[in-house]
Amino acid sequence: MSLDVFATMLGTLGGMDAIDELERLLGAPIDREAIAGRRWDRKMELVRRLKPRPGVLTYIREGRERGFALAVVSTDDMDWILTGLEILGLVDAWDFIECADGDLTRAKPSPALYLAALDRLGIGADEAIAIEDSPNGIRAAKDAGLYCVASANGDSPLRPVGRRCPGRLPG
Repeated sequence: MSLDVFATMLGTLGGMDAIDELERLLGAPIDREAIAGRRWDRKMELVRRLKPRPGVLTYIREGRERGFALAVVSTDDMDWILTGLEILGLVDAWDFIECADGDLTRAKPSPALYLAALDRLGIGADEAIAIEDSPNGIRAAKDAGLYCVASANGDSPLRPVGRRCPGRLPG
């Protein structure tokens, strides 16, 4: 599967099925149950190794010092988000979590999650910053009218898209 095709599947729900694409490329059926079990095991193996990405703890601390509200806006489900945040020790770092929880209509690239978060915060898009690691997340943030910083991680095929993220929050 090409990187461009893979990128369309990150940070969203529905859309192209990776197993369908793999079967198409192989020309043979795949044991979906076996793949699902192995995928879950691998996800849990990786999530247990999670550490906060460089700069995250500083951004959280500096944001709190400045009185900023902080939220997680994610297409994933609440259980998965909380599992990751618990491993990172960051469950209590956020004012709230806005997630799609399986709702395809709210999943990124739809701006619905960001619009809901802005509503909960009682602020306009011009008063918020999104930090995103997937093309679908960037599209969702931009379509909601937010300033968006793209931050590639090991799973994200982001290409350079503009200015780098500053080392400190703006004054």
